[in-house]
Amino acid sequence: MHFDVPIVMENTIRWFERNRGNATRSDVVFTDDKDRIVGFGGLTSISESPRMAELYVFVNPASQQRGLGTQATLLLCQWGFARLGLHKIYLLTNEDNAPAIGAYEKCGFRLEGRHRGEYLDTQGVLKDRLYFGLLRSEFGYGHV
Repeated sequence: MHFDVPIVMENTIRWFERNRGNATRSDVVFTDDKDRIVGFGGLTSISESPRMAELYVFVNPASQQRGLGTQATLLLCQWGFARLGLHKIYLLTNEDNAPAIGAYEKCGFRLEGRHRGEYLDTQGVLKDRLYFGLLRSEFGYGHV
Protein backbone atom coordinates (compact mmCIF):
# COMPACT_ATOMS: atom_id res chain seq x y z
CA MET A 1 0.00 0.00 0.00
CA HIS A 2 1.38 3.41 -0.93
CA PHE A 3 0.32 6.94 -0.08
CA ASP A 4 1.76 10.14 -1.47
CA VAL A 5 2.68 12.59 1.27
CA PRO A 6 1.06 14.80 2.29
CA ILE A 7 -2.15 12.77 2.44
CA VAL A 8 -4.86 15.09 1.14
CA MET A 9 -8.55 14.52 0.51
CA GLU A 10 -8.32 14.90 -3.28
CA ASN A 11 -5.73 12.11 -3.55
CA THR A 12 -7.71 9.93 -1.15
CA ILE A 13 -10.85 10.34 -3.28
CA ARG A 14 -8.91 9.41 -6.44
CA TRP A 15 -7.49 6.35 -4.65
CA PHE A 16 -10.99 5.35 -3.57
CA GLU A 17 -12.38 5.70 -7.10
CA ARG A 18 -9.57 3.54 -8.52
CA ASN A 19 -10.27 0.78 -5.98
CA ARG A 20 -14.08 0.87 -5.95
CA GLY A 21 -15.50 -2.50 -6.96
CA ASN A 22 -12.20 -4.36 -6.54
CA ALA A 23 -13.24 -7.83 -5.32
CA THR A 24 -9.84 -8.45 -3.72
CA ARG A 25 -10.23 -5.69 -1.14
CA SER A 26 -12.70 -4.12 1.28
CA ASP A 27 -11.92 -0.69 2.70
CA VAL A 28 -13.71 1.24 5.44
CA VAL A 29 -13.55 4.67 7.03
CA PHE A 30 -13.75 5.18 10.80
CA THR A 31 -15.56 8.21 12.20
CA ASP A 32 -16.05 9.59 15.69
CA ASP A 33 -19.40 10.44 17.32
CA LYS A 34 -19.44 13.75 15.41
CA ASP A 35 -18.90 12.02 12.03
CA ARG A 36 -15.31 13.27 11.73
CA ILE A 37 -12.97 10.85 9.96
CA VAL A 38 -10.43 9.52 12.46
CA GLY A 39 -8.96 6.72 10.38
CA PHE A 40 -9.41 4.11 7.72
CA GLY A 41 -8.52 0.50 7.19
CA GLY A 42 -9.47 -2.64 5.40
CA LEU A 43 -8.68 -6.06 4.13
CA THR A 44 -6.64 -6.38 0.94
CA SER A 45 -5.33 -9.23 -1.20
CA ILE A 46 -8.47 -11.22 -0.34
CA SER A 47 -8.05 -14.66 -1.87
CA GLU A 48 -10.77 -17.15 -2.80
CA SER A 49 -8.63 -20.14 -1.97
CA PRO A 50 -7.23 -20.22 0.60
CA ARG A 51 -9.54 -17.70 2.29
CA MET A 52 -6.89 -15.22 3.48
CA ALA A 53 -6.41 -11.45 3.43
CA GLU A 54 -4.02 -8.78 4.62
CA LEU A 55 -5.14 -6.18 7.18
CA TYR A 56 -4.22 -2.51 7.32
CA VAL A 57 -5.28 0.25 9.71
CA PHE A 58 -4.35 3.94 9.61
CA VAL A 59 -5.36 6.28 12.45
CA ASN A 60 -5.11 10.04 12.03
CA PRO A 61 -2.11 11.16 14.14
CA ALA A 62 -4.36 13.65 15.97
CA SER A 63 -6.55 10.72 17.09
CA GLN A 64 -3.84 8.26 18.11
CA GLN A 65 -3.20 6.92 21.64
CA ARG A 66 -6.94 6.42 22.28
CA GLY A 67 -7.20 2.73 21.42
CA LEU A 68 -8.86 3.40 18.06
CA GLY A 69 -6.36 1.29 16.14
CA THR A 70 -6.98 -1.69 18.43
CA GLN A 71 -10.76 -1.28 18.13
CA ALA A 72 -10.49 -1.00 14.34
CA THR A 73 -8.26 -4.08 14.15
CA LEU A 74 -10.69 -6.15 16.23
CA LEU A 75 -13.71 -5.01 14.19
CA LEU A 76 -12.00 -5.70 10.86
CA CYS A 77 -10.93 -9.17 12.01
CA GLN A 78 -14.42 -9.97 13.30
CA TRP A 79 -15.93 -8.77 10.01
CA GLY A 80 -13.37 -10.66 7.91
CA PHE A 81 -13.87 -13.95 9.75
CA ALA A 82 -17.65 -13.77 10.28
CA ARG A 83 -18.85 -11.97 7.14
CA LEU A 84 -16.20 -12.73 4.53
CA GLY A 85 -15.49 -16.29 5.67
CA LEU A 86 -11.73 -15.75 5.92
CA HIS A 87 -9.56 -18.39 7.56
CA LYS A 88 -6.46 -16.26 8.18
CA ILE A 89 -5.61 -12.57 8.31
CA TYR A 90 -2.06 -11.25 7.93
CA LEU A 91 -0.46 -7.90 8.56
CA LEU A 92 2.90 -6.29 8.01
CA THR A 93 4.34 -3.52 10.14
CA ASN A 94 7.63 -1.73 10.60
CA GLU A 95 9.90 -3.40 13.11
CA ASP A 96 10.19 -0.12 15.06
CA ASN A 97 6.40 0.34 15.37
CA ALA A 98 6.16 -0.80 19.01
CA PRO A 99 2.71 0.71 19.78
CA ALA A 100 1.11 -1.06 16.81
CA ILE A 101 2.92 -4.32 17.52
CA GLY A 102 1.59 -4.26 21.10
CA ALA A 103 -1.94 -3.61 19.86
CA TYR A 104 -1.74 -6.43 17.29
CA GLU A 105 -0.46 -8.89 19.89
CA LYS A 106 -3.28 -7.82 22.23
CA CYS A 107 -5.72 -8.68 19.40
CA GLY A 108 -4.20 -12.17 19.09
CA PHE A 109 -1.79 -11.74 16.17
CA ARG A 110 1.42 -13.77 16.40
CA LEU A 111 4.76 -12.91 14.86
CA GLU A 112 5.42 -15.32 12.00
CA GLY A 113 8.58 -13.88 10.50
CA ARG A 114 10.26 -11.02 8.65
CA HIS A 115 10.20 -9.69 5.13
CA ARG A 116 13.82 -8.89 4.43
CA GLY A 117 14.72 -5.42 3.14
CA GLU A 118 11.10 -4.47 2.64
CA TYR A 119 11.26 -0.66 2.96
CA LEU A 120 13.68 2.27 3.12
CA ASP A 121 13.89 4.28 6.31
CA THR A 122 14.39 8.06 6.32
CA GLN A 123 18.18 7.61 5.96
CA GLY A 124 17.77 5.35 2.91
CA VAL A 125 18.63 2.14 4.79
CA LEU A 126 16.72 -1.02 3.90
CA LYS A 127 14.69 -2.25 6.88
CA ASP A 128 12.66 -5.37 7.55
CA ARG A 129 8.93 -5.52 8.14
CA LEU A 130 7.51 -7.88 10.74
CA TYR A 131 4.97 -10.39 9.45
CA PHE A 132 2.07 -11.34 11.76
CA GLY A 133 -0.83 -13.77 11.33
CA LEU A 134 -4.12 -14.54 13.04
CA LEU A 135 -6.14 -17.72 12.44
CA ARG A 136 -9.92 -17.76 12.58
CA SER A 137 -9.78 -20.49 15.26
CA GLU A 138 -7.47 -18.35 17.43
CA PHE A 139 -9.94 -15.46 17.18
CA GLY A 140 -12.81 -17.54 18.54
CA TYR A 141 -14.62 -18.51 15.33
CA GLY A 142 -14.21 -22.30 15.44
CA HIS A 143 -11.65 -24.50 13.76
CA VAL A 144 -10.30 -23.94 10.28
